[in-house]
Amino acid sequence: METKTFFNLPSARAAPDLREKPIFDDVPKSNISTSWRTFEDQRISSQSLIDVFANRIPVVRVKNFLSKEERDRMLEIVSTHNIGSYDTENTWPRVGVAGITQYDHISDKNLYFNSVKEARSLQDRWQKEAGVDVIGRVIARLQQMTDMKVQLATEDQREYFAGVLRAVDRGIGVHADYAPYEAAGWTIDQSVAQVTWNILLNQVPGGDTLIYDRQWQAPDDDIAWRKEFPRDSYHPQMLQGHPFKAMEAVPGDLTFFNPRNFHEVKACDTSRDRPVPAIRFTVSSFVGYLPKHGDQPETLVLWS
Repeated sequence: METKTFFNLPSARAAPDLREKPIFDDVPKSNISTSWRTFEDQRISSQSLIDVFANRIPVVRVKNFLSKEERDRMLEIVSTHNIGSYDTENTWPRVGVAGITQYDHISDKNLYFNSVKEARSLQDRWQKEAGVDVIGRVIARLQQMTDMKVQLATEDQREYFAGVLRAVDRGIGVHADYAPYEAAGWTIDQSVAQVTWNILLNQVPGGDTLIYDRQWQAPDDDIAWRKEFPRDSYHPQMLQGHPFKAMEAVPGDLTFFNPRNFHEVKACDTSRDRPVPAIRFTVSSFVGYLPKHGDQPETLVLWS
C-alpha cells in the first residue's frame, strides 16, 4: 500500500490510530435533490444536447475541438489585436473582451447592430491569417448532431454578432444568462431554452467554471439576491445546499452548459513563482432553441 506524507499530516501507515472511529451516534443523512442525472461530462450527441438544453445534465464536452497549432495561431493574432472590456458598472473585476455583447447594449439596439461588422474583426483575422472559422465550425457540428437548422440570430434581416473573446484573470462572479429575461423586445427573447458554448485557447492553472443546479427565477432572485455592485452578480448565499459541477478548463475543448444555471468562473491559480494570475482566453456565444412555428422549422440561433 502506497503511503504519502503531507506537510500537515503524518503518514497514514505510521499513525493508524489517527483513522476515524465512531464516537457519536449515527447522524441522519440528508438527501440533496438534483435535476441532473449525472455529474460527468457527456459526449456530444443529439440526445446530450437536448439534455443540456433541458438541464438534465450539466456539461457536454467535445475534446480537442481546436488543435494546439490552431490555438497558437489564434493567440498570436490576439496578441496584436485591440482588447476592450465589459462595462465595469455591470461586470467587475474587469473582463477583457474582443467583440460585443447584447447584454452591454440592452438599451441601445441600433448601436449593437451598427457595431457588428467591427466586432467581427478578430474572427475575420482568425479566418484569413490562421485559417480557423470558429463560428462556422461550431454551427456545422450543431447541424451534424441535431439535424436542425442552425444559424446566426437575426433581427429585421440584420445578423447578431456571435463569438466573443474574453480575457479573464481574476474570475467572474456568480451570475446567470437567459435571453427571455435579459433581451425583452429582441428576437432572441423567443428562445425557449438556451445553452452557451466555450473554448479555452490557452493552458492555465485552475480557472474552472462552477455550474450550480439552481436556475435563475426573475424577478424574485433579483429582488432577494442581486448585488448592487457589480450589477450582474448575485450573493452566493442563494446557492447554499445546491449541487454544483466543476467544469475543468481544458484548452481546445468545446463545452456546452445551460447558462440559466447560476455559474461563476474561478480565478487562475497563483504560486510564489507566479503571484499574478494568468490570463484565461476563451471564445464563446449563446445558442437559443426556437421551437417549430408555422412553416418555420425548429432552429438553433447563435449570438453574443
